[in-house]
Amino acid sequence: MSLNDLLYEKGCSELQFVEYPHKLRILEIWIHPDSNDRFIIEESLPYDCIEQWLRQKGRYEPPKESKGCKPVGLRLLIQQWQIAHFNPGSRVLPFAKSTLDNVINLLYLPKSYPHDFANGRHLPGRLERVDTLTGKNIGIVLQSPKFIASFMSLALSFDPISNITRGFLGHVTGNGVNGPIDPVLEDLKRMVDYSSHPVLLPALAFGLWCHILRDDCTNINWQLRDIQGRTGLMKDYLRQTNAEENLPLYVDFDKIHSELVEQQQYLSSSISDFVFELGEFCLVALSDIGEVQKMAAKRDTELKAYILQMQRMAKSELQHKDRMLSRVDVQFKVLYSLMQQRDSRINHEIAVETKRDSAAMKSIALLTMVFLPATAVATIFSMSPFFSSNSGLDIVTSSQFWIYWAVTVPLTVMVLIMFLLWLERGRFLKHLARNGRFSPLAKHFIKSTKQT
Repeated sequence: MSLNDLLYEKGCSELQFVEYPHKLRILEIWIHPDSNDRFIIEESLPYDCIEQWLRQKGRYEPPKESKGCKPVGLRLLIQQWQIAHFNPGSRVLPFAKSTLDNVINLLYLPKSYPHDFANGRHLPGRLERVDTLTGKNIGIVLQSPKFIASFMSLALSFDPISNITRGFLGHVTGNGVNGPIDPVLEDLKRMVDYSSHPVLLPALAFGLWCHILRDDCTNINWQLRDIQGRTGLMKDYLRQTNAEENLPLYVDFDKIHSELVEQQQYLSSSISDFVFELGEFCLVALSDIGEVQKMAAKRDTELKAYILQMQRMAKSELQHKDRMLSRVDVQFKVLYSLMQQRDSRINHEIAVETKRDSAAMKSIALLTMVFLPATAVATIFSMSPFFSSNSGLDIVTSSQFWIYWAVTVPLTVMVLIMFLLWLERGRFLKHLARNGRFSPLAKHFIKSTKQT
């Protein structure tokens, strides 16, 4: 067993093979170099016909030779994974193990592909040599980050002798019939003359992900503007002299915070790293393959120009993404400041209400001080020496009832004076101490009173 076979078996051991009824289709683009005749075959492929297509038997035979020249081009097996049946975060491969063996062996794909797929992380592209019966093929494997609505896994093999590129492309569509890879396939059908070039499909995939990055940045930018417009974060904080007066209490800051966190996660996703590294890989692959196979210089030049153009767009979007990350950081700071201001205003209102309640309690205490002495005295004077009952019907006031008022009024005044002095004790004692009317011992008592 070779090391490639060992790597293949290890990768397969980490995968779970399930024959899901996913949509299979084929795309074949053929061109006769001598007559310039072109053939494009795109159709659905029944699952039980995979091996027949792989072996090019029956109705799947390639076009006939023309003037002694075999056709060149592209043979691509495409599988669309529905998100309802396939979770890109899992290690499920929607093939039977025997089917995968045929796909790898008959398309001469890199045997490291199952291991890369099982690894689950994005792979911006890798070149390797694949042993075949006719010599060495050039293998390409790349895999995007695993998002729900946009995920692709690609394995290619280019035969420099027959000038045929074979490959497998799996992709996920979030909902609906069409997936994000369809624009790439449409571009492939338009570029028949480039169809056999092994870097064409990775370059078009690079362009696709550049546009996905651009669309994501645009959507996030508008969502950030929406958050700013709904809450007035920057306007109230930076353009008003007093942001606290303009800050509405009905704003759901927790919801705004969760939205900002969500946008920050999108901006910090691995798609930007994947796009940047995929562009670099396409340029390196174009250079390496050009040294192995002397293809048309015009095609290489145009492919390089396309890749560089997409790189410029990706660089612009990455800079835009960095600016939005900085903007999100500023909005986080503003949001935290506004939350603190809101909490401060609420605490202030609570303090005002507490002070109002305290004043009410003081009033109640004052009324209690007014009526409590009279109540106490009345209880005492309700005894028989002050009042008596005539046959149980009339109450007869004693001639000594005046004693009740003589005691109650001075006692009430004295209690009120003591209560007020106790409330103002600090200011009163401080005034007396400032005028020098206390001894040092009394002053020490005043300091201890102020501390308590």
